[in-house]
Amino acid sequence: MKERVVETASRYVLEAEAEVPVASRRSISGAVVTGPAGLRIGWEIQYHHLSPSSVHRRSVNAVEHGITPLWVAKDRTASLIDRAPRARVDDMP
Repeated sequence: MKERVVETASRYVLEAEAEVPVASRRSISGAVVTGPAGLRIGWEIQYHHLSPSSVHRRSVNAVEHGITPLWVAKDRTASLIDRAPRARVDDMP
């Protein structure tokens, strides 16, 4: 999913990179896309369990470093649902 985000953003002439360290490597955004006005969206691809407190902590950390987090999950019962900005995706080839 990280690669898909980066490739798609690059196709539309947006700056994008995968595995971006945030705050001295304590956490890493799956992909960060920077828009024309400098707005940075941190795609947090989360396909494994993550506690609600970790979602909150990592979201706050991203915002403190100028990144708007966007959590991506494939499970409709993921702990981040209704706790953070998010998108749900289904498995696709």
